Amino acid sequence: MRAFAVGTLVLMIVGGTLRGQDQPGTAVLRKMHDRYAATWYHTLVFDQRTTRRTPAGQDTSEEWHEAARAPADLRIDQGHIADGNGVLMHHDSTYLIAHGTVAQRRPGGNPLLTFLFTVYLVPVDETVTALRAAGFDLSKTHQEAWEGRPTTVIGAGAGDSTTAQLWVDNERLVVVRMRGPLTPGSTKIWDMRFNKYRRIGGGWVSAECVFYTGGVRSQLEEYFNIQADIALDGDLFDPDRWSVAKHWSHQ
Repeated sequence: MRAFAVGTLVLMIVGGTLRGQDQPGTAVLRKMHDRYAATWYHTLVFDQRTTRRTPAGQDTSEEWHEAARAPADLRIDQGHIADGNGVLMHHDSTYLIAHGTVAQRRPGGNPLLTFLFTVYLVPVDETVTALRAAGFDLSKTHQEAWEGRPTTVIGAGAGDSTTAQLWVDNERLVVVRMRGPLTPGSTKIWDMRFNKYRRIGGGWVSAECVFYTGGVRSQLEEYFNIQADIALDGDLFDPDRWSVAKHWSHQ
C-alpha cells in the first residue's frame, strides 16, 4: 500500500511538472480540449452557400453540402449532389472528385479542422504536433479584443499580422480568427474570420466563415440546416465509393 501511494505521488508530481511546462499556446489548447472533450459532437453536417469573388471583382455563388466526421474526415459535395463533384479530405490526403471518381490526390488534409473540430476530440499532444507542423509558434500568446470580446492570440506577438496565429475567444474557447499563411513558407497571407457562433449539441458551430486574401474578401461561406451527431454511412468518406454511399441529405 505504501509503495503504491509513493508511486502515485511520483506520478502526480511528474504529471503536474509536465503540465506546468506547457508553452502558453499549448495551455490554451488544453483549456479548449478539457472544456468540451466530453461533450463535443463527433459528426457534423450542413448545407452551405459559398460565394466566391472572381479576379474581376464579381461574386459567384454555389450550394455545397458538407459532412465532417471525427477525427479528421471532411466531405464536400459541390453543386448538385447527383453531379458527383467535390472534395474529400482525410488527415493526410485530399481527393478531388469529378463525376463520382477520383480525379486527383494531393498530400495533406484540411488544416482548419485541426483548430475548429479535432482540437476538442483528440489528445492535446496531437493538436500541438499538427499546429507546430503548420507553422504556429506555441511559445507566443497575447491578448486582443475582437468584435467586442476578449481573445487570446496564439502564435504571434502584438502588432504581428503576418505570422500564423489563432484568435481564441476567452469565454467560449473557440477560434474566431486565423491570420497568416496556411502552410509554412507560403507567401499567401490569409485572414479567416469565424462568425455567428451558435451552440449545437455539446459544442459550437461558426455559421458564417469569411476569408480574406490581400485585404480583399475572396470567399464567404454561410451554413444552414446544421445537424450534429447524426449517424453517417462510412462509405461517404471512401473516395472509391463517392457515388454509391448513402448521402446524409437523403436520410
